[in-house]
Amino acid sequence: MCSFRPSTPEEAAAFLRGLFESSGELFDPDPHAEGNLIVIFRGARAAEALDALGISYLATTDESGERPYVVVYEPGEVAKFLRLIRPEVPAPLKRKASEYL
Repeated sequence: MCSFRPSTPEEAAAFLRGLFESSGELFDPDPHAEGNLIVIFRGARAAEALDALGISYLATTDESGERPYVVVYEPGEVAKFLRLIRPEVPAPLKRKASEYL
């Protein structure tokens, strides 16, 4: 488990930005529908920083229950994540991501 405890929103955002680059993904579950982007972190380390920024998420696991994931899926929360973290967005998702901002 990660021992990082963000003490400011800026620290939480910087931590999430780095974590997103190493173990995060912006995912489009339905490329033919508008919106629907979700943010997925492999592992549970993002939860505390998301809490510090007031971003709601779902903590879950894979089907075997062994690998933890943190998922941001509500449109307003995805928009907040994109606004605060400003992650690098893959080219195919740039148009959809811009709809959240």
